[in-house]
Amino acid sequence: MTDRRLRDCEIFFAALLALAAALVGSRALGRFVMEAGPETFAPSLVSRFGHSTTIANFSTFFVLLPVALVFIAIGIPFALRTVAAAFKRELESRELVGGVLALLAIPALLFEARLGGTGLMTFGATASLAYWQLWPALAVRGRRVADWTGALAGASALGLAYYEWSFLGGIEASRFVAPTFLVVCFYAGATGVLLRLPTAVSRARSGTVSSILIVGASVLWLVAPQLRQHGVSAANADALEFRVSAIAGVVLLITSLFARRRA
Repeated sequence: MTDRRLRDCEIFFAALLALAAALVGSRALGRFVMEAGPETFAPSLVSRFGHSTTIANFSTFFVLLPVALVFIAIGIPFALRTVAAAFKRELESRELVGGVLALLAIPALLFEARLGGTGLMTFGATASLAYWQLWPALAVRGRRVADWTGALAGASALGLAYYEWSFLGGIEASRFVAPTFLVVCFYAGATGVLLRLPTAVSRARSGTVSSILIVGASVLWLVAPQLRQHGVSAANADALEFRVSAIAGVVLLITSLFARRRA
């Protein structure tokens, strides 16, 4: 089953999912950095390393631009092949419905723009549609990639934690390397969770513990800045955020590598 070949429409939806999710993720990452941490003992370590402008630029050059090029080079040709297959009646009903809904994303985006929206709702709906279409394929092939992306997220979280520890020791905050770790950890962690879910659901008895640990560690890393409110001082809140982020990184890295070894 792991050698299952992707259909043309699935390759198109994979490219579409990557593009739509990257657009949604860039907004989510920007909001995460700006709103990270409660008002008590602000600013958080994440916000100190991830200035909104820096994160936006890194997200654009490292994620959005490559994904957009991939969509143009791969997604569009396979979209045309999918349309041809539809005219030849070679698509399954589920795939045909997905293709029609994908086409409706264009007028939906224009309508949202006329209402003054940013397109976030349309991109989110498009990403959900592509994820639904890819669910059977990801249930078979997604776990292997999920293990590697989870390990990458864990290593990036530990890299960021190192710079946080250095900053707490009095060293000036990194303006380039640490924000890169932040961006990579966010996108790799989200990708790992999304790829792992179909496998975890379809194979309830296989990898359940590792899936719970990886998803839990990813959530823990995201909420680490919010835990600052439980500190008794600004210095204690910084230390608490650092420890929680580092622990989440360790769990992500070790669990992902262990799951990859057992696969």
